[in-house]
Amino acid sequence: MMNKFIIRGGKSLRGRVEISGAKNEALKIIALSIILRGELTIKNTPIIRDVLTQLEILKSLGASFSLDEHTLQINSAAISSGDIKSPLAAQLRASIILVGPLLSRFGEVETLCPGGCLIGARSIDTHLNAFSQLGAEISTEKDKIKLSLEAPKKERVRLKERSVTVTENMILYLAGKPGKVTVENCAIEPEIIGLIEAVRKSGAKVDFESERAISIEGSADLSLSEVEIMPDRIEAATFAIALLVTGGEGEIRPFQKDFHEAFLKKLGEAGANYQVEADTLKILKTGSFRPIDVETAPYPGFPTDLQSPISLIAAKANGISNINEKMYEGRLQYLNQLEKMGVRVKIIDVHRAQIEGPCRLRSTKIESLDLRAGITLLIAALIAEGETVIQGAEIIDRGYEKVEEKLRNLGADIERETDG
Repeated sequence: MMNKFIIRGGKSLRGRVEISGAKNEALKIIALSIILRGELTIKNTPIIRDVLTQLEILKSLGASFSLDEHTLQINSAAISSGDIKSPLAAQLRASIILVGPLLSRFGEVETLCPGGCLIGARSIDTHLNAFSQLGAEISTEKDKIKLSLEAPKKERVRLKERSVTVTENMILYLAGKPGKVTVENCAIEPEIIGLIEAVRKSGAKVDFESERAISIEGSADLSLSEVEIMPDRIEAATFAIALLVTGGEGEIRPFQKDFHEAFLKKLGEAGANYQVEADTLKILKTGSFRPIDVETAPYPGFPTDLQSPISLIAAKANGISNINEKMYEGRLQYLNQLEKMGVRVKIIDVHRAQIEGPCRLRSTKIESLDLRAGITLLIAALIAEGETVIQGAEIIDRGYEKVEEKLRNLGADIERETDG
């Protein structure tokens, strides 16, 4: 069944937002359970569609779990093979992260090619290249991939790009294998550091040879009793944008300032009015915005996951803003939807676009194309006068917990309807 959001916009949001656990850490910590002995308790687990889908995939392999409020208890000891047959794997992009720990444990993995958002070329070739460097035998057949590797055959691997999930896949594979391997050209997002800390606590040795070279000395006897997921930095920044562009004010917590330097710098360039006090971001009413230039990059650069939401600040700014999405092709498709709502857009190519503001947004019927585009359209609907219908609410559910409830608490007029 398809879900849709119905939003009656034009209201300034006000209030306090409690940020959920980080999607991009939770999915990797759950995958870590595959190479652990015994049960793992994961606190502050976000109750989002991607997490629930991943848990069902692991359940189909033999894992057991219970989820009470935001505390997840998972035991993957009963998994007996690395053959992922669940069709859910084809729907979840993050299912690729199961390859590393399953290959580590069983020496062989077979899975459907992972699915997820429609945001252009997000090839798994970089994953396969990294495993190939380690000596894996890889075969592909239509929509399936198979990898075989009993033990690493190289002591150093250099990633083709600074990919978050490839870095994590290497960590999860090598953590369960005795011997020392160094992975170069790694991503260093905060969620990766969280995974590394959990791997260290489980008994593996992980050290940084340099800023982007990680040395991993694994063990076949790993165990970890408990870990807590960090707050979702993408959700926190997204709600900050929602408050700003609706002309509202409020507080967002917990907010980890050190992880938001690029985002806060961009807010400053736009003339946004905000304060950070302890673990709270305070958004203050902002009269007007200056145009901005946004260029996405691996952490600590500006996050690709915030490229689409911050376009709404560009739409409210006085002048021409430039967007350069350097991470993925096709991630500017949402601008065609915003154009229907009155945003003045010039798409230069698959990576670059210009937005001329200020724009007066109008209500319409639109469709959520991917997770981050979906939340952007939802915020745009909060700005627009009149009633906007957004199809594909379940896509937004992939990464935002109880989004309509949180928005209603801020004063938004939003409801969900199910078609069929």
